[in-house]
Amino acid sequence: IDETLPRPSFLDYVGGGAELSLCIGIDFSDSNGHHTDPTSLHYLHDDGTLNDYEKAITAVGNIIAKYDSDKMFPVWGCGA
Repeated sequence: IDETLPRPSFLDYVGGGAELSLCIGIDFSDSNGHHTDPTSLHYLHDDGTLNDYEKAITAVGNIIAKYDSDKMFPVWGCGA
């Protein structure tokens, strides 16, 4: 790697025509706990509060979705 060359930024890549695609994978294995267990990563709060998975997907997704060329967001689950 040539250290004298400027390192491109994220916006350089997007401005240069790079396309992004937001794809999401969710681990539903029992090792993360059951969705009815309040200590689980999958816990579904009665009041609508986001669980840890939902918070992560929302935080990253809100940024990457703006740059996704087709606005289609495939989601895969494993370990169910």
